[in-house]
Amino acid sequence: MRLKSSATRSGHDNLNGIAAAGAMGRPKIGELLVESGELDETDVRYVLDRQEESSRLFGETCVDLGLSSPDTVRRALNKQFSFEPLARGDDRVDPAVVTAFGLDPTMTEGLRSLRASLFGRQTSRGEFLATIVLTGTGQASSTSIFAANFAVVCAQLGQRVLLVDANFADPVQHLLFRVPNRQGLTTLLSAGREETPAVAETAIDRLSLLTAGPTVPNPAELLEREPPCARVRSTGARYDVILVDAGAQEPDIVAAIGAGSDGAVVVIERHRTAVGKVNRILTHLANREVKGLGAVLV
Repeated sequence: MRLKSSATRSGHDNLNGIAAAGAMGRPKIGELLVESGELDETDVRYVLDRQEESSRLFGETCVDLGLSSPDTVRRALNKQFSFEPLARGDDRVDPAVVTAFGLDPTMTEGLRSLRASLFGRQTSRGEFLATIVLTGTGQASSTSIFAANFAVVCAQLGQRVLLVDANFADPVQHLLFRVPNRQGLTTLLSAGREETPAVAETAIDRLSLLTAGPTVPNPAELLEREPPCARVRSTGARYDVILVDAGAQEPDIVAAIGAGSDGAVVVIERHRTAVGKVNRILTHLANREVKGLGAVLV
């Protein structure tokens, strides 16, 4: 899976920039690269100047300028956020979630760039984006696998992430992260406001999962009772990011899921997704006042 994102990059880059790391008490990437002998102070100042011009991340700018290799920057990022990939063959996570095992550096870098683009934006309330719906038009599993990998990358970079499986037609997140699906989103939406989400912890630090829950005969009716994003957001104060996997369901279902979110990203399959299908999703999202944040080509 290779990524190409149309989500526009903001100049903020608050959650992945060199300044943000220092603000959260972590060493800056520049400091780590100086410590390792990869850069000197003159290099850091040069990178910062060029970074301001290009609005790219510090590590990306180092690579662009030929001052560091992608592998060196990746090791610095891992050290910055104390991330250690799972051992290959660890059966607590499905092998399709390649970012958990550090097996696809190109995909990981693409997802990190997407994260910087999305979470540098601000909502109309002046907050940084916190609840994002991921949907697609091809195979439901493609969108769900993308969502799982994106959630892992966000968690690896220090955010507290809640991944919500709202793919009622073909839920797979419980299979990808090897957790039970006896309770989940459907039981939460069916119950009263006093119900607490049955959130499961995964093998990935800082990544929690709200599974889809038992199958329901009419998801549309359940969604009309209360939009899941609003319901989950009201109980998700301890998370920095809520990612909602809507799969490749019908556009009206996806739009209902997205109501109350900060926007939606459409996952497009290369050579498989028709433009008309994407436009249908965007139209339904707009009718629900859900902002289209961009598209990702996989």
